[in-house]
Amino acid sequence: MDSTYHLVEAHRRMRIEELTQKHNDMQHQLDEKKEKGLKLKSTIKEMDSKGWWDTAIEELNIQQLIELEKKFNELQMTLCSKIAENTSTVASSSQAPETGHSFACTIANDQNAPGFPDKNH
Repeated sequence: MDSTYHLVEAHRRMRIEELTQKHNDMQHQLDEKKEKGLKLKSTIKEMDSKGWWDTAIEELNIQQLIELEKKFNELQMTLCSKIAENTSTVASSSQAPETGHSFACTIANDQNAPGFPDKNH
């Protein structure tokens, strides 16, 4: 009976050591993930505080670059629509000359214009 007890006890201790090692490994992975999450939050906070347009392009990954391009396109479209709105309001209330915004807005709407990579390639 004594030898069975020692065998069971040895197996139990080995199993506890295995489980402790797995726990420690998982805790280490969790700590690394938390640290990475904190760094990402810090980066996002930094980007938000200085503005998405101030971030160095070299620091961005491809997904962030795509998002940045979308934001710039949205900004350009908003500006063009506001300029067109204001120009039509001014033109209807007076005989003010055209400001020349139409060329920039036409280029902004043309995805195949120089400076815009072809989306199909």
